[in-house]
Amino acid sequence: MRSWMVGGIALLCAAFASNEAQSFTTDEAAAQQTKVELGRVGADDKKEVPVNEVQAEVIVLHATNDGKGIDPSIGKIPALERPPFSSYNSYKLLEKYDLKLPKGEAKDKKLPDGGKLALMFKEVSRGKKKDDPTKFVVSATIEKADGKQFLPGLDVNALKGEYFFIAGQKYNGGILVIGVKIN
Repeated sequence: MRSWMVGGIALLCAAFASNEAQSFTTDEAAAQQTKVELGRVGADDKKEVPVNEVQAEVIVLHATNDGKGIDPSIGKIPALERPPFSSYNSYKLLEKYDLKLPKGEAKDKKLPDGGKLALMFKEVSRGKKKDDPTKFVVSATIEKADGKQFLPGLDVNALKGEYFFIAGQKYNGGILVIGVKIN
């Protein structure tokens, strides 16, 4: 798990799983001098396919210390039980939705505090070693309700099936915690 303080306010945590990808030049693309990025669709898939968009699952949680525990509708997310998230003893699911993220196109969604979350799928990245997992570079931006930047474009190397979290916006006696998972 990694955590960073961004502007002294926002917290980003990511837990990653393992997938593979290959980046190579196809014969046809070579003729056109075009590099094609390919990612594995799933750990058991043998066929490589171009990644022009990804599906993101977004959860918006309200973290407080009101003693109510973790809302069962959130499901089991171990990161919420470990620091820094364990400093809050209650999590309520405010919203859950899916977003299609076409490569290079930002998708916006209004947040419960009147702010705006923008997500953009930028590219597929793979490690230098053969066994390094496929990473999906996703840019996350949060704008406050007054239009000021809370979190300017932060690039996250997300792994398929694992949430990364952005937290810190004050909300109704607690904070908002936004989880994003690339499926």
